[in-house]
Amino acid sequence: MAGSVCGRAAGLAVLLAFAAAGAGHARSRPNTLLLGDLGGGAKLWLMTDSVRQDEAGVRHGWTVIDYETLQTTQNVQYRSDASKFYVKCKTQEIDLANAIKFAGQMGGGANVFQVNSEPTPEPAAQDYHPVRPNTAEQVVAKAICKQRIR
Repeated sequence: MAGSVCGRAAGLAVLLAFAAAGAGHARSRPNTLLLGDLGGGAKLWLMTDSVRQDEAGVRHGWTVIDYETLQTTQNVQYRSDASKFYVKCKTQEIDLANAIKFAGQMGGGANVFQVNSEPTPEPAAQDYHPVRPNTAEQVVAKAICKQRIR
C-alpha cells in the first residue's frame, strides 16, 4: 500500500501555487500550509510544525491529503491521508517513510491504517529517489526544504 500512496503523491500534478493556510479552506488547522488542489475535492497540506532537520542535510515532515468525501481502499474507509517524507534538500531526493489513513479530516479521528510504526528511522541511501518534476512530490520536497526549522 505504501507504493500506492507514493504513486498518488508523485503522480498528481499540483494545480495551485503555494497559498497561506486557511485560504479558501474552512477545514485548515493552525500550522498548516496549503500546497495544492489534487482534484476531486482533495487538497494537499504540509504540517509546518512537523518539519525537522535530520543529520547529513536531510529533513523530514508530514503532509496531509484531506478528502472532501469518504474514500475506500481495500475495505478501509478514510477522510484523510498523512504521509511522512524524508527529503535530501541539496540533491532533491525523497522517500515516503510512513503513511497513515485517518477516519476524520486533516488527520483527525481514528487511525484506520498505518504502513510503518513511529518513529521511523532515516531511510537508507537506496530508499531515496530523485524528486519527479511537475508532481505533488516536487511541491512537497520544496515546501519541506523551505520551511524554517523551529
